[in-house]
Amino acid sequence: MIHGKRRYATSHAIATSAARRTGRTPLQPARGPSRSTCTIVRMTASEPAISVVPANEASWEDLQTVFGTRGQGARCQCQRYRLRAGESFGSYPVEERAFRLRRQTDCGHPESDTTSGLVAYLDGEPVGWCAVEPRTAYESLLRNYRVPWAGRSEDKADDSVWAVTCLFTRAGFRGVEHR
Repeated sequence: MIHGKRRYATSHAIATSAARRTGRTPLQPARGPSRSTCTIVRMTASEPAISVVPANEASWEDLQTVFGTRGQGARCQCQRYRLRAGESFGSYPVEERAFRLRRQTDCGHPESDTTSGLVAYLDGEPVGWCAVEPRTAYESLLRNYRVPWAGRSEDKADDSVWAVTCLFTRAGFRGVEHR
């Protein structure tokens, strides 16, 4: 896709090249009958199709494709705020964290009434994950001292308040702009 100055530079180069061949300045109109040396082609780029589905409607393989096989997503498996009291992140191997995530998302079971997030697709390819549930599903979040609970009059156990605890984009698709 050509943007801004690059588009101008490209059309200017074409016009300058044509002017050299015809002996006219780039913006000087042709006089008399002449044959056009320029062909206008109208191009339309098809927009990439973005879709987002509940995790239970995605396959487990698609979700694992988003996280990849290395890096923070592959290690965490979206379990940081799902730990119960007395559990530490380091004491659970990746396989256990993946097992828990699979159970929480219920991937591959569209008939399921519950899931714990959303999977994003770009042209049918899995590219993103968002963990979103009622705040009460994240025990660790409710106990977390970094969340500024002091001075707030809200009920931590209010199921109507939802939390997004993870937003992850697959490697190779980060920074892709969609208009």
